[in-house]
Parts: sequence; C-alpha cells; structure tokens
Amino acid sequence: MNDVTADCFTAGEELILGSWLFAEGTRHDELEFPPRPVNETDTYLRALKDIGIEDTFSANVVSPLAVGVSRILLRDIAGRLPHWYAMGPEGNLIQGREDDWQDSIQKSIGILPIELFEINWATSGPGYDWPERYHACPIPGDNITVITASADSPDMHGYTDWALGWFPGNDDLVENAGVIIRAWWRAQRDGWEQASWEKVFKHGRVRASMARIWRDEVWDGSID
Repeated sequence: MNDVTADCFTAGEELILGSWLFAEGTRHDELEFPPRPVNETDTYLRALKDIGIEDTFSANVVSPLAVGVSRILLRDIAGRLPHWYAMGPEGNLIQGREDDWQDSIQKSIGILPIELFEINWATSGPGYDWPERYHACPIPGDNITVITASADSPDMHGYTDWALGWFPGNDDLVENAGVIIRAWWRAQRDGWEQASWEKVFKHGRVRASMARIWRDEVWDGSID
C-alpha cells in the first residue's frame, strides 16, 4: 500500500489490508478460496483481534483475513447490510449480525461501497431466506477495487461479511466484478456441489439480467 493510503488507516488496518492484498489467490486473475495462508505473526493476529475477530480459523472457503478486510471497507454502510432477526421464545431479540465491532475500525477516510446486486440462495421456510449481497469497494490512493460479499447471518460460512477478491483500478467494474463473483460461485459448486441460487433480490450496478447470465455460466440451466 502506498504512503497516501497508509495515512488513511491505522497500522493494524493497514497490516490487514496489505496482508490480504498481497496474499496469493486474492487478485481477480488468480483467485483461490480461501487464499493461500499469509505468514501469521503476533502483530497480525492482534490486528484482527483489535477489530473483533478472535477466531482465526478459516471456515470452509472464507478466511478471517478476508473478514477483516470487509469490516474495514464496509464499516460506513454496516447498518444497511443484510440483517436477519427474530423474537426468541422468551421475547428476546435474536440477531444474525453482530454490530459491536464498528467502533473498532478507526480509518480516517470514508469509503462508499458501490452496491452491485443481491441474490437469494434459497428460501427454506417463511421468513427464512439466504441472501448474499455484493459490493465494490474502491481503496483511495491505491487504485484498487475490492469485491465483498455479505450475508444476513454467519450460518453459511461462519461470518457475515468477507472480501472475495480485488482488481487493479476501477474501470470495467461490472466485468471485473463478474470474474470474481463467478469464481466465488464456482468454488462453492465444486467444493460441495452447491446448487444454483434462486433469484435476484435487488439489483444495483449489476442488472438482474446480467446476474442471471453469470449464473448460467456457472451452473448448467437456470431456475427462472
């Protein structure tokens, strides 16, 4: 990361971002899920702990480092991310998304992620959808764009938000985002025979018709 960008983040945040960006398997043309492990040090682990990530075990295809990156880049829209909640048997509120980590992100710049689109993997019952929303997050000064995914609970992958991959610059946003998102879908299809998602809940920069075309490239046939 360059000096301009480094001045915008704390030392710990810079370490998390830099470690993920330079890890093998995070760039759009060499994606792996999870990326090849970086050299974990006490400083690296403390940086993750400082933003509320205690568990450094990689759950399936999502790494804690990717979670750290997403927390830094999505903090300014945290209240607008997918959020599942229900009333418990004793009238208590059950929430699928933690929100106690936001104040731990101390970056000095505002990052406005670009909403791409949101899908629903499946509906398992009334009120029980499995949404996943995608954002593009430009990192000022570094001329880099990071693509993130967000769910409404940690039930699928152990976390609610994680970074998928990045590409240089911010040109050809939809095309490059598509490369990363399709690679993410393929990793699940090949990893545990994940079935195709059902529908587009919401479109943003990526139209619903384009999302469905991408889906058909990953899975043979379509649902709708």
